[in-house]
Amino acid sequence: MTKIYAHRGFSSIYPENSMDSIKEAIKYDYIDGIEIDVRMTKDKKFVLIHNRDISDISKDIGNVNDYTLEELKKIDFHYNKTDYKISLLKSFINKDGVLQRKRLKKIRKYTYKVVTLEEVLDIIKDKILLIEIKYNTFDKFDLKEFYNIISKYKNKNIEIQCFSKKIIKDLKKIDNKLKLGILIWDTNIEEKIKIKTNFISIKDNVINSNILDNELYKKKIINIWTVDYYKQFRNLVKNVDGKINELNIITNYPDLIYKYLNNLNKK
Repeated sequence: MTKIYAHRGFSSIYPENSMDSIKEAIKYDYIDGIEIDVRMTKDKKFVLIHNRDISDISKDIGNVNDYTLEELKKIDFHYNKTDYKISLLKSFINKDGVLQRKRLKKIRKYTYKVVTLEEVLDIIKDKILLIEIKYNTFDKFDLKEFYNIISKYKNKNIEIQCFSKKIIKDLKKIDNKLKLGILIWDTNIEEKIKIKTNFISIKDNVINSNILDNELYKKKIINIWTVDYYKQFRNLVKNVDGKINELNIITNYPDLIYKYLNNLNKK
């Protein structure tokens, strides 16, 4: 049965990766997991921030790696301006546009303080925590220090994903019992599929029934990202020949996806 993951917390109500967005997602039984983005600070602390450059969610500039945790904690962060404008535009053509515009208006002037990985792990309880490690060749990320933190929470249901094959392979060397996944957003995917992981997270406009029939896929759990609007959901169902209940969905609008799934399964 489909699991629903709240993308960066309940980010259609509160700013992405904020403590309020995490706490909001924890409230609802139909949300199975919470996806977050993690970056490392200058002093090797791990915080929830999507972009490397903080200028899009604060009045400050610079990369997360250039700030200590103490320095980041002094900054007032706000919603992502780019994501807000895109969501506002899409809401006018979305089936549930009126509801979404009300939510967008609610968060327009909302600010928050940066959240650490430990702060989330302390409150997550029985939900799956899907951690995306934000990394490319320009980023600094100490995997051993990261592992030292998550290993203190063995009672938590933790999954880890990344676009980087190197990160996933290195984590597997550290602990081959970790639940690991590779992120995919292009059509040249076979090389990534062959990596030994527990799951794959693939872009919604890439997945199709032919991919699902691939023997390599049949051995893995499949997450689809990021499905927010009814048209996306409808196209996804069509592209996978109705096998939607075999997939998990990562979404900024978990309440709407829950409604769409219920309506579909009643038919």
